[in-house]
Amino acid sequence: MTDTPEDFRVAARLLRRADFRETCGHYEAEAKWFERKADEIEQEQADEKRTDEYAKVYADAFAELSGEAEWCCAPDYWQNAHRAGVRALLDKLRIDSYTSTCDGKCGDNSPHNAHLTPEGRRHFLAAPRKWARIEDVPGDVSVVTNTYSDPLRRDPKTVYGWRFAWDSGGSVPRGSLAEHGPYTEVIADA
Repeated sequence: MTDTPEDFRVAARLLRRADFRETCGHYEAEAKWFERKADEIEQEQADEKRTDEYAKVYADAFAELSGEAEWCCAPDYWQNAHRAGVRALLDKLRIDSYTSTCDGKCGDNSPHNAHLTPEGRRHFLAAPRKWARIEDVPGDVSVVTNTYSDPLRRDPKTVYGWRFAWDSGGSVPRGSLAEHGPYTEVIADA
């Protein structure tokens, strides 16, 4: 069974319920993680839909000029090749939208030919930090996700200092901490 964006939104709502907070404590960072995960899934779904639409337009135009099969009749490998090309083009356009060329009058004397756009600043500067080992996570970070996107909350009362966010009890086993990096910061206000 695949988790849907709505599944993640329900989890966030449950974590914010007053009766849950009174019994289990405050889990705002985890609730925001679930909301971001729902947004991420929706964005991936929208990106795939857009990629398919663009690949079909490209393939049909290509077919008209080359005499090749139209999208509806083309084999899977051919459709997948067009999807890959469209994804690469969209990624390039997205990266290009993160920078603007520098006219040399910005006052920055370091060698450069571009600046981050506002979108680029949001993308690169607000990105969560990552660490290969849980031991490397700085003390100011209270919630991380492991390689499987499981949220872990710092808890000094546990044996190894971390517990799964959904578990109010015990510590995460030491082997699980050592083997399941990288660990990605969960930014509560993102």
